[in-house]
Amino acid sequence: MARISLPKKKDIKTVRTWLIENNNISTEDLARLFGLSINKIQEWKIKCDVINPIDKKLFKIWVRYKHYSVSEACLILGITPRSYKYYLNKYGVNKYKNDSDQFCKQESKEIEYESIELPNTKAELEDLLENHGLRTIAKMASVSISRVRQQIRKFNINNNRDKFQSTNQFNNINWLKDKYVEKEWSLRKCANEAGVSPHTIRNWLIFHNLKPRPNGSI
Repeated sequence: MARISLPKKKDIKTVRTWLIENNNISTEDLARLFGLSINKIQEWKIKCDVINPIDKKLFKIWVRYKHYSVSEACLILGITPRSYKYYLNKYGVNKYKNDSDQFCKQESKEIEYESIELPNTKAELEDLLENHGLRTIAKMASVSISRVRQQIRKFNINNNRDKFQSTNQFNNINWLKDKYVEKEWSLRKCANEAGVSPHTIRNWLIFHNLKPRPNGSI
């Protein structure tokens, strides 16, 4: 196995990318090929959120060291809350024992939508799709999402997110940087604009390594 070169920069983003690219190599082999100690590689993995929950030692340290909610941790690790709870119980991690509600579906404040009639013309429906997602349109018109899709097929509308991207790009890092970081919108305002919950916006911020502001939903 050829020796692996060190990343040129040692910032978290660069090291995290390097660790993900070499995630198929064990910590021991990576340390040996890297010419560094195993502890150093483990330290990087914990700081950069690149760990596998089946790695008991790193998982226990990571959970205690990081201040993530259950949903944020699951998003970062790419596992379900059920699997996360399984590993917590398996390894005896008591961090969430007094906050078991985090494993339940949280009640979110219901967003009030404008009441409309489902458009009966192609132009009206296209205009609506430019500013809202299918779920939001369904709630506004008090119909099912299937009914909205049926109307889209009826008018042969190409409901492509590349076409309708004015406000439906809440999962896009550029949209989040523009609205949340540069314009300093709150989570609530971003959520209302996108037709989703503030928690969804927060999850996508975490996913793109954009740090949510304290009390950002206010």
